[in-house]
Amino acid sequence: MRSLWSKLTLAFLLVAVVAVGVVAILLAQGTQQEFGRYVQRGGQQRAQVLAPSLASYYAQTGSWQGVTAYLASIGLGPGNGAGAGFGQGAGRGMMGRGGMMAAADYVVLADAQGLVISDSTGALTGQRLSKSALESGVPIVVGGQTVGTLLVDSSAAGMPWMSAPLEQEFLSAVNRYLLAAGLLAAGAALVLSLYLSRRITQPLQAMTMAASAMAAGDLDQRVAAGGEDEVGQLARAFNTLAASLSRSQELRRNMVADIAHELRTPLTVLQGNLEALRDGVVAVTPEALASLHEETLLLSRLVSDLRDLSLAEAGQLTLRRAPTDVGELARRTVEALRPGAARRGLTLTVRLGDRLPAAHVDPDRMAQVLRNLIENAERYTPANGEVRLTVEMEPGEPGNLRFTVADDGPGLAPEDLAMVFERFYRADPSRARASGGAGLGLAIVKQLVEAHGGRVWAESELGKGARFIFTLPVAGKT
Repeated sequence: MRSLWSKLTLAFLLVAVVAVGVVAILLAQGTQQEFGRYVQRGGQQRAQVLAPSLASYYAQTGSWQGVTAYLASIGLGPGNGAGAGFGQGAGRGMMGRGGMMAAADYVVLADAQGLVISDSTGALTGQRLSKSALESGVPIVVGGQTVGTLLVDSSAAGMPWMSAPLEQEFLSAVNRYLLAAGLLAAGAALVLSLYLSRRITQPLQAMTMAASAMAAGDLDQRVAAGGEDEVGQLARAFNTLAASLSRSQELRRNMVADIAHELRTPLTVLQGNLEALRDGVVAVTPEALASLHEETLLLSRLVSDLRDLSLAEAGQLTLRRAPTDVGELARRTVEALRPGAARRGLTLTVRLGDRLPAAHVDPDRMAQVLRNLIENAERYTPANGEVRLTVEMEPGEPGNLRFTVADDGPGLAPEDLAMVFERFYRADPSRARASGGAGLGLAIVKQLVEAHGGRVWAESELGKGARFIFTLPVAGKT
């Protein structure tokens, strides 16, 4: 009973059996009670048929003496099969105003004091009926006085009406049908329970097997995600998780390979130059030392970028936020980068919107974001090209500032737009590190912008340049 399938099957079956059992019990009791009321009402109607005959008898004789013989003469007394059940008496009866009086009816006659003077079986003769029994009977009135009470119903007289075989046979047939219906319903419930339990647990079992395979290292596992119910949603979420884990594993492998590649290049240059200096192949000159120093700076910057990126992704990067004039920050950043751009034959421009509000940001980190975006744009902009920085309020979002860095480069393919913010990703894999960067700048931009509560994306068309856009909430906006 450990499996969910067996538990669901048992639960469905128990619910069905309990429901069928309750319905059967209530129906049986209701049938018995209603049938009893039907018998009682029928007895009262037949008593009303017989009462005028007994009233005539009493009026003629002046007493109830000999009434038992009179009842027997019309087929309702002892010795005529009375009390055996409707329709099983001597076959003789009497017709009255209310219908046929059956010979098998259980007839009880009591005098004015409630003492039984005649009954169909003789079992109650001489006994006194209760007040409730007398109230359920039909009074026999002669000369304006009640001289007796007639009951045509054993239950009204204090005897179980079910003792009659026909009533017993009727109720037994009803109970048999209820039992058969209950068994059929239980069987159908068992079949449906097995089917529904299998339908529910089968995708869960598939996900369990797939999860076990993923735990063993196979991240290519996927499960069928049919339906829009909770199980289908769980299957789709599982597939999304599996795809994310597979992608993360691939990125980790690529990251390790990329880091090794990025570190190997400057280390190889350093090693070769140092060996050349040691062996006297290259003279120790200021130019040679400057080349070695440049390689160490590249290594230092790569390690620093990796550290910043890992801290940002882990949410542990310290941000020293303060209300910052983003317009002034943008101008300072562009002015600092303009000489380098001029040496490459590029033009840097900045355009600021009117009355820009302050942003609650870390100014150093935001300057790093702008610097990374501008330097990335410079790498892909040909000589005599232009890189434009625009800061304005985001259209339709008065609480956000919008920064756009646009270039005149070759643009990005659609498949590259979704990947440019990944670590070590280069839109042109053939670019060397010296010209294409380490592939960490845009990844750092994404993490820093999101750490400040903003979002970043790229827009481009091949041959028409690229635009890198990010937004930041203004100071005071949560």
